[in-house]
This record gives sequence, C-alpha cells and structure tokens, in this order.
Amino acid sequence: MNIDQIKTWTLTVARTLAQYPHYYALVTLALLATVFFLFYNLGHYALWEDEALTAMAAKGAARHGDTSAWVGDGNLSAIRNGLHLDDHLRERATPALPIYLTAASFRLFGETPWTARLPHALIGLLTVALLLRWARELGGPRRLALVALLVLGNVSFWLFFRQCRYYGLSSLCTLAAAYGWWRWRGRRRDFVLLSLALLGLLCSQPIVYVAAGAALAVDWLGWRRGDFSWRELCALAVPQAAGVAWVYCCWNPWSTGFNGQYYDNGTPANDFCDTLTIFYWHLRDLNRCEFYAALPVLAALTLAWRARWWWVYRAVLAALVMTLMVSQCSTQFKWATTVADVRFNAQLIPLLLLVEAAGIALLCRRRWWLALTVTALVAFTNLGNGGWWLPEGARSTAWQFARELLTPPRTDPFTPTAAWLREHTPPGATVLVEPNADVYPLLFLAPRQLYVWQLDAHMRDTKKFGALDAKWFKGGPPPDYLVAFGAGQFEALRRALRDSPIPAQYELAARLDIWPAAIYRPELFWHSFTTVPAAPQRGAAVYVFQRLPPSAADGGGN
Repeated sequence: MNIDQIKTWTLTVARTLAQYPHYYALVTLALLATVFFLFYNLGHYALWEDEALTAMAAKGAARHGDTSAWVGDGNLSAIRNGLHLDDHLRERATPALPIYLTAASFRLFGETPWTARLPHALIGLLTVALLLRWARELGGPRRLALVALLVLGNVSFWLFFRQCRYYGLSSLCTLAAAYGWWRWRGRRRDFVLLSLALLGLLCSQPIVYVAAGAALAVDWLGWRRGDFSWRELCALAVPQAAGVAWVYCCWNPWSTGFNGQYYDNGTPANDFCDTLTIFYWHLRDLNRCEFYAALPVLAALTLAWRARWWWVYRAVLAALVMTLMVSQCSTQFKWATTVADVRFNAQLIPLLLLVEAAGIALLCRRRWWLALTVTALVAFTNLGNGGWWLPEGARSTAWQFARELLTPPRTDPFTPTAAWLREHTPPGATVLVEPNADVYPLLFLAPRQLYVWQLDAHMRDTKKFGALDAKWFKGGPPPDYLVAFGAGQFEALRRALRDSPIPAQYELAARLDIWPAAIYRPELFWHSFTTVPAAPQRGAAVYVFQRLPPSAADGGGN
C-alpha cells in the first residue's frame, strides 16, 4: 500500500465516521464491552465438569505432546468408565483443537482456570470482529450498529466464549465458513478461507462439522448450484476428505468407548420420534437461553420477501438444518432429560444475531432511532423471547450478567472443596467423590490427592484397564476420604463401600456450606447470576468424611 492509497483510505474512513458518528460510537462501545465481558473475572470460577475434561487432556498435551489418562501426581482421569479413552489410555473423544490451544496457554502462562479459558476468550474477540465486519457489508453502518447492540446484550454469546471447551472455536469456524461461503467468488483466497474454516470446525467439534456440511449442501442445492463448477466443488471436497482422513488417523473418536460400546449398559437408543422431540426441544430452548429472540426472527421471515433479502431465508434454513443434524447426531437420551443440549448449537448465535438485526431493520424501515430503541429492548431484556411466558419471567439478563461479573456470587463448590483437601489431607491421600463427574474439577485444583474408584469393578476384566491397580476400581481398598456433593450422594457412597472387601467406617470431617452443584454453567437455564445459599437441613451442602483408624472403628465410629 503506497502513500496515496493510505491517504484515500484515511479520508474515506473520516467521511464515514463524520456521516454516521452515533452508529460508530455504538460499535466502539460494543468493542470495549467485549473486552469486559470476555476477560473480567475470567478465572473466578473453577472449571466445571466438561471444562475440566478439556483441561486434563491439555495438561498431558502440554507436558508430553499427546493426551494421557495419567495426569498430575499419578492420578487417573477416566470419566464414565474411560469412555473417552482409547486402548492406549489417550483422550480421543474430546476434540483436539481446543485441547491443544489450552495446552499452549498452559505452557506459556501456567495451569490455572484463567489460563485454561484465556485462548477461548481471545477467540471471542476474533468472532466479534468478524461478525461486525459481515454486518457492515450486509447493511452499512446502521445495520452494523444494530448488530453491535445485539451482541452487547447477548449473555449466552459471552458465556460460551468464557468456557474452556469447544464452543468458542466452533462458533468462530462456523461463522468464518458461512462468511466465506457468502462471499464466494471463486478466488484462491475464497478456497483458502472456506477450507481452513471447515477443517478448523472438524478439529473443534465433529458433530458441528457434519451439521455445517449439511447446511452448506442444502444451500447449494437451493440457491447456488450455478455458482460453482464441478471443478470448484472437487477443489473444495478434496481438502476436506484429506483432512478427515488425516484427523481420524491421528485422533479417532471411534477408537474409544463410543465405538458401539456406548449402549452396552442397556440404555435404550433414541428412535426417530425421539430425535424429532429433541429437535423441538432445541428450537424451544435456544429461544429460552436467548441464543436468538423469536419475535425479531419471525419479523425477518415475514418481511424479508418484500425487500428481497433472500439471505435471511437462507440463514434461517441453515440454522434449522444444523439444529436438525445436531439433534440426530447428539448422544443426548430423550428419556434422561427434558431440555436440549443447547451447547452443541452455540455456533448459531452469531448467524441468528444477523437475522434479528434484519428483522428489526425491516420492521422499523427507515426510522433508525426507533430501530435502535427496539434493538436495545431486544438486546437488554428477554421481551423479544416472550419473557413473560418463560420460567425465568421477564428480566434484563444482560444487567444480571454485568452485576455477576462485578460482584461474583458464591456458586462454585469446587474451589473451597479443593482448598480443604489441600489443607487437611496429605499428598497421596485417596479420595472417593460422588457424583463421579465432580472428580475432575477437584483433580485440576488439588492434583496431589488420588481420586480413586473411578471405574466399575467389571472394567478390571477389559484389555484397556486390566493392568491398573485395584484402587482405581470400585470395591478396591477403602479410600481415606469421601466427598459428597449433596446429601443425595450418600446412598451412592454406601453402595460403593458395600462392595469393598475391607470393612471401613467414616466420620464427618467437614461440612462446607455452599451449594453443591456448578450453577455457573453457560446454559442460561442452568446458570445462576446470584448466590444460591446452602441448605444443610435439606442436604444441599458439601460433605467430607474421613476414614477412622481400625482401633477407632472398633470402638463404634459412625
């Protein structure tokens, strides 16, 4: 770029800013708020269960170059009977790219909840920048301002980028793939952008990769068959086929317990009607979790034909196709829950924000101050989602989230429990945790204790785990400490202890008066913005038991 081009570009930007000062002020505010919403108090909460799985695998990758079930000081990480592990005890079910990004952060900055989430928050910055660029190209500065306001108030958008998981990466890669598809002109950079975005999505979350591929195929059949020659389609398909082959030679999830063993416990699989029900749940719960506001989206679908904004229908159809594919591919069981696994659709939020902005622009036409007012109501309240009829009621979710960041509540049971274990138990002490999934946040924060009995007794007869020590199997030597996240876990502990051949008795060593579940997950129907007090009288606390020595046990311990 020479000096004349720089002068021309500078003058163009200056004229645009002078013509639309209010709109660009809103965009600047959105960018500043992005830094606050993504990074402020990022490490306040401990990693919850799914985040901890990514972090455990990243620890192995940071230290050895590959994942391993062995982490910390000789600890085992084998959730759900090692479902995620292959025969070499390597993590292969959690997608690779989030693991290695987290591992790079660990190598550079140490192993803390903040560093675990840092790369995913940075990805959030890139996603906001790309989304605003696309909004500018779709509708100019005014549409850009509407999208900036909608991003500013979308709490689910921020929450999913604050997680050490695949959500942020899959959102960025899906948005980049959609943007590259929309801008397709057959140039070399178009090939590079679309191919890299799809391959990144494959390494971020294969289920979303399949869903995005289906959406692109439907869009091609419906609108773009004349835009691609067969040569161009082959040029796009060959890198994808090579990428799939390479990834699954190195990182094959079917080498784990997901390869036909997932239903070995007698769990009934979903039939076609079940998947349709789950599809409906997704549509319902995406609105409830404020991934999109139903009313502006309906307005866009109703009015877009008059303006000939066909991209609106294409975007909504792509979102429906992706949601349907996620419903078909998800491992969620209909009988086990009444809500959707909306986290598999976090990548739809940016696309649906564009549709919302289009609906508001069409509804308000050229009355842009009215459009900004309506956008603020949609962004900063849940009225556009039908808030009065939702279980949460009408509220300003954005205000509640901002208040949570400024004055964080006590909704993290893992940090105080891990602190107690570090302070009151010796290194190498054996600990049994119920529920089993809560082992992994503790394992990240207090790695010097040994978290035993992670595997059912029958797993000792398998090739994968046959060589492991008895302490890792239920019914092995009695653990030194028991941790129950809620009194409801007592029965699970009693059942497990009955299987031990060595009698043992325990006494209550500590009761931590904090709510025993991670109610800071990113799904809004499982997220609390305020402290939920413990209720020991109802068993809602964390209980730690210590094994009595044989002499005390003979004397009648509890």
